[in-house]
Amino acid sequence: MNRERIEETVRLWQAEPDKAKGKPMVIARAEGSKAVMEHGSFSWRTDMPVPLGGTNEAPSPTALLLSALAGCAVVFIRDTLAPQLGVTVDAIEATAQCETDARGLLGMDGVAPDVRNVGLTIAIRSPEDENAVRRVYQAWQERCPVYFWRLPRRCRWRRRSTSRGPKSLDALDQLRDEILAEGNA
Repeated sequence: MNRERIEETVRLWQAEPDKAKGKPMVIARAEGSKAVMEHGSFSWRTDMPVPLGGTNEAPSPTALLLSALAGCAVVFIRDTLAPQLGVTVDAIEATAQCETDARGLLGMDGVAPDVRNVGLTIAIRSPEDENAVRRVYQAWQERCPVYFWRLPRRCRWRRRSTSRGPKSLDALDQLRDEILAEGNA
């Protein structure tokens, strides 16, 4: 766990708030049939599916959008929130999905080029009780910038059993139902 590092960072940013501020930037440029994006020393590629003129040699922009949501859930919960809240996370997996209609990208009449019904499922395996896992999940909902950027209409989580045996899922099912109801409101 990185609890000490998180506590040290909190102290530093309380004393010097400007050190916490940033302006992340990604630069994209064309390279053959793909786009190459760069952020500092990192780079990655995106491509379009063959029916839309691409070569399908890299994830689509929509897949990258979903990966930002799922990836933020995994690393933010595992690396930041769980240590900060003192909760052990043995494993975490997030699955993001959406609905699209590619006809909208081609300007076909009556079809919007939008991303609809964004959903996210977060599965956390932890030896902690349901309340501890719920605290981590709630903190994620309250603090994840990617979640706020494009709030999914459906977001749910589940708890996996650990080597200590299965845990009751009744409370989790109830919470999931509450989250689904909120997302569809």
